[in-house]
Order: sequence, then C-alpha cells, then structure tokens
Amino acid sequence: MKGFGQMDAIAGLLFLGAIILLIMTIIGAIKKNGKAKKRFLAAVICFVLAVIAIQFTDSGKEARKKVEEEQIKKEKSEQVEKEAEAKKTNTEEKENKIEKENKEVASYKIVQERLDSAGIWYVTISTPATKEDELTGLVNQFKELAKNKKEKISSVFVNIQKENGSSALIGKGKIALDNKGVAQTGGEKIGSVNFEYLPENIEDKAPIEESKSKYTANDVLQAFQDANLAVPENRDNTSKQCSDLGCSQLITTEAVSIYQWPTEKKAKEIQNQDFGDYQKGTFIIRFNDKSVEQEPYKRILDEFKNGETETKDKKEAKEEKLEEDKHQEASINVEDVKQDIEYSGLSANDKLVGVTFKNGEIKGTIELAENKLIEPKDQAVTGYSQLSDSLLKKEDWDTLTIEYVNVGTISMKRSEKETNEMGDYFPSIEIEKKLTAN
Repeated sequence: MKGFGQMDAIAGLLFLGAIILLIMTIIGAIKKNGKAKKRFLAAVICFVLAVIAIQFTDSGKEARKKVEEEQIKKEKSEQVEKEAEAKKTNTEEKENKIEKENKEVASYKIVQERLDSAGIWYVTISTPATKEDELTGLVNQFKELAKNKKEKISSVFVNIQKENGSSALIGKGKIALDNKGVAQTGGEKIGSVNFEYLPENIEDKAPIEESKSKYTANDVLQAFQDANLAVPENRDNTSKQCSDLGCSQLITTEAVSIYQWPTEKKAKEIQNQDFGDYQKGTFIIRFNDKSVEQEPYKRILDEFKNGETETKDKKEAKEEKLEEDKHQEASINVEDVKQDIEYSGLSANDKLVGVTFKNGEIKGTIELAENKLIEPKDQAVTGYSQLSDSLLKKEDWDTLTIEYVNVGTISMKRSEKETNEMGDYFPSIEIEKKLTAN
C-alpha cells in the first residue's frame, strides 16, 4: 500500500514538471534563445512519464481496492466463523445444562392430570424422592413441560405423593405462566413458583388397629352428652394421632379426651405410663379442663366397663343420631377446610372472611381483591373450581357454598360432580350457571 502512495507522488511531480517545462518552452520561443526546442522535448518526456505513472497509479488503486476487499471478506469470514463457534458453544452449554438438569430431576410418575377450561393444568404425581429440593425441582420441571404443551396453559397446580405410599401429599406447587396464571395462583409475577413442603406426611404411618370392644369412643361421647356433661367442640382426631399413639380411636373435646385402645390390656399398660386421668376397659379419659367435676365422667365410663350402659333400642337410636350428626362431630375439619380454601381457593390479596361446616354443608365467605386482568365473575368461577377440585378428594360433606362479596354466591351439591381419569370435579360451565348475584 505504501508503494502505491509513492507512485501517486511521482506522477504528480512529473505532471507538474511537464507544465513548468512547457511554460519555459513558450518563454524561450518568445525570446528566441535557442532553448525552446530542448525544453519542449523535456516537457513531452515528463508528460509521457506522468501519464505512465498515472496508469500505474490507477492500476495500483484497483489492486489496492481488491486487496482491501479481500481483507474485508477475510475479516467477515473470520467473524462468521467466530459467531458460529460461539453459537455452537452456547448450544452445547445449554444442552449440557438441560442434560444435567434432567439427570438431577428425581424420577416421577403422573398419577392424574386434567386441564380445565380456565387454562389450569392439575397434575398429581408420585415419586420416591422426599427431600425438599428434589420436590421443588419436580415442580419446576412442570413449568417447562407446560410451556411445550400445544394447549394454552395459564397456571399449573402440582400435587406430589410418595411412591407406594398413601395418598397424603408430601408437597404442593403452583406455577404462574402468564398474567391470568398470576391471578389464579396468587403468585407475585409471571414465572413465579409457590411450593409447600409437607414433611409430616413422608413417614408411613402405622395402620390403626381396631378395638375388640363392642363399644366405641363415640358411644362414650354420646353417653356423656346424654348425661348433660360438658363435651364442647368435640372432634375425631383418630386419623391424626392414633397412628403414632397406637390407639384405635380418639375423640377430643375442650373438656375431656376419650382414648380407646385395641384391648383392655393395652389400655392398662398405657395408663401405667401415667397417661390420662382414668382408665376402664379399653378406654382412657384425660381431662383437658381441670376445673370440671371429674366423678360424673368416671361413673359413666364405669358403666361401659360393666356393660350396663344402654339397651339395644337405645343404642340403635343413638347410632342413628350419631349418623345424622357425623359432620358435626369433627369440627377439626373446619380447620382443614379453611386451609384448603386459603391454599386452593384464594388468589393474591383475596380475603377469607369466614367459614363454617355444619350438617354436611361447607359455607365460606370470600372477599375478592381487585384484579385488572380478570372480571370478578371469572375470578369467582375459577376460585370455586380450584377449591372444589381439592375438597372433592375429601369425604363427609354434601354441599359447598361460597359467597363472593359484591359478586355472587355459588352453591353445588357433591352429587353434581363429574368424574374423569383425574378424579371428581365440577365442570366450569356448571359452576358459571350456579353463580347467583348477591
């Protein structure tokens, strides 16, 4: 490139010299000093050399341009190669990352799944994994799976069960995939994952052994009630505590708890461990309210031991009454229902005003938070759908009535449910029909 620049300078000087010599030739011709002819010849030679130099310069420019173009082409080619290599590296890194993540995700099996009309994908899976980070990874796995589905999915609700265990959940997750999903899950933003770890359900509970007595703790409870003894807020805690304690049945009240054991021998062994306040037959009672008079309760329990408690007709009448009032016996279920509503039936900033469970009917009042993305009516239908899906997995209720403040009330009977491979559910279209204005 430097040679071409020098050639330009020489051509310029030669051209300038030719002009000067030509001027001097003209002057010499005028003065007639005899030098005009020589100067003219020199001017012609300079001019010819300048023309030749200019030709070389033009050729040089073309050569220079060609070299520059080749250089640019080479640089572009190198840049393309670098970008292709970088892209290849990024792709390999992503593939390695995905492969690593897939290896790290615990194995699982889909037990049930259902996609409703609101774009909510309900999935129940079983897995041998039990650690919190493993279960969280499983929930995150469904975030990617949902994105790859051909159907439009706004949110995912994942229930996790222990493999070869009970149906009790060891983890629950909610994923918001769009703005509608944020409202459905109560998440903070699109892509947010809400995971709840339930370690208390991981250990398999021992089976509850039935008592060999002809009476039950319910019979003792009824006898206390017939004698007008205080048994407020009575509830059946058998499933929650007897697996750990080894009892056959447990009825708890604010005044007294009634424990029944498989055999009288077992009951005596437990009593000898300073458990409870009084034992007769297969029963032990423990007084939760130390201010109540204990002797009347003990006398009633003595009658069960002696078999003098009731006639056959009286027992049958009591059993009928117990069957009628079975939903009232377990006021603990109110707390269970409350937890279901708070987890499945509420979105972000919604408020549970109150809940009751009486005579087989669950009644709740919910104040919906303002949502610019979803109409209040749609909020109510979606919330009721999610809540009922959860509650239909549980027994001992007949009607679910939810009042949405300033929107309307939805009430459906359990008998109106439909069933598919995912289990029982209320169709969204039927829920919409049941929404009545307040």
